[in-house]
This record gives sequence, C-alpha cells and structure tokens, in this order.
Amino acid sequence: MHVKRVVIAADDVHTRAWVETGVGALDAAIFYCPVGDLESRLLAEPCDLVIADAGDAPDRIIALAERLVGEPATFMTPEQMCAFMAERGIEGRC
Repeated sequence: MHVKRVVIAADDVHTRAWVETGVGALDAAIFYCPVGDLESRLLAEPCDLVIADAGDAPDRIIALAERLVGEPATFMTPEQMCAFMAERGIEGRC
C-alpha cells in the first residue's frame, strides 16, 4: 500500500499547527519545511500533496510552482505592467 506523502510548508508555527489539525487524521506521512526550503524539498523526493502557506507574499509560491513546471516566473505589480506596456508603445488605461 502506498502511503501518501504530504509536505506542509509554512514559516509560521501557528499556521503549520492549524493546517496539521486538518490533515493530521489522514493516513499519510506528513513532512514540514520552511517555505524557503520548499523547492529543494520537492526536488529531493516526490510527494502527493503540497500545502504551502504563502502568507503575505503569494508571488514566492506561484514563482516556485512555475519554476518547477518550467514556466517563466515573471510577476509584475499593476504599476510595473503599465510601465512595461508603455515602454513598448502599447497605450491604454491602467
């Protein structure tokens, strides 16, 4: 029987404990790591489920996911996007 492997990535101990209450009853091997170590953790061994606390910076998690699937991780604020488009002669309202 395959035991599901769950990785919980959180920098906040309270968030980690809260998530653990939700998945603790599952028949799964649960592993913890800080958000900054998530990429190396995922590359080191396969897992079945990843629960990542993005906190106040969800771009980090999205960028990591894109790197893992080979997509370019380019995120811009609305102001950066407006400047980017204006530099290329694309006019519009932001």
